[in-house]
Amino acid sequence: MRTLQEMDGHGGVAALGDWHGNTHYAVRVIRHLASRGVRRFVHTGDFAYDFRPGFLRAVEAELKRFDADLAFVPGNHEDYDYLESVPIDDDGTGRISERITYLPRGVRWNWDSRTWMGVGGAASIDRVHRKQSAPGKQWWPQELITAVDVQTATAGGHVDVLITHDAPSSVHLELPPFSWIPPEDEAAAIEQRSMLERVVESVTPEVLVHGHHHRHQIARALTGSGHEYLAVSLDCDGSPFDWNSHLVA
Repeated sequence: MRTLQEMDGHGGVAALGDWHGNTHYAVRVIRHLASRGVRRFVHTGDFAYDFRPGFLRAVEAELKRFDADLAFVPGNHEDYDYLESVPIDDDGTGRISERITYLPRGVRWNWDSRTWMGVGGAASIDRVHRKQSAPGKQWWPQELITAVDVQTATAGGHVDVLITHDAPSSVHLELPPFSWIPPEDEAAAIEQRSMLERVVESVTPEVLVHGHHHRHQIARALTGSGHEYLAVSLDCDGSPFDWNSHLVA
């Protein structure tokens, strides 16, 4: 069982987009990237959804097969009640299994002489269409990034690589119009991106990798204060593997 710090230098690093607990897809992506020398996986959220034991066992087995590890930030479609039951270690991370690590918002670590940080969470714009809209069933109120989370994330200053679920406001994505979104849910989504923008403005990453929007895009982004960074947007399960992953190191 390796801590994040003990993973430093252990093979290549790939960031991954939304899997939604899709066992077959997850195993195939790990196998594909491990064949290219990746041994450290950082997932941008919507990783396991309900954390079914079968999904976790399959991912754990594939990671063990290649002596690899996976760390993930929470998405919006994630069982936060389960995550809140996970004990947090001294380094701020939670241990899901021997090779799967949970990264609460604002956790920092060092890999390959670079500082990394994870800030998961986003607003669910599809909440209105979920079969059961009661909290703790198919959506969780804890999905939202809070002002306290922003304060925690910005307190430590600059990071080199920022892993988020949602995209900050300065990342421009070509998205279809979602006319069915209730105004309050649309406002919450905009506010979440604004909160991430404040994090980016403060910690000035060189690279930001996110998921959530199910789009593959690599482009330069520019904040209002003039900070430029590389923004990598990842697609979800079912997309080509190279759209769902990005080699960070």
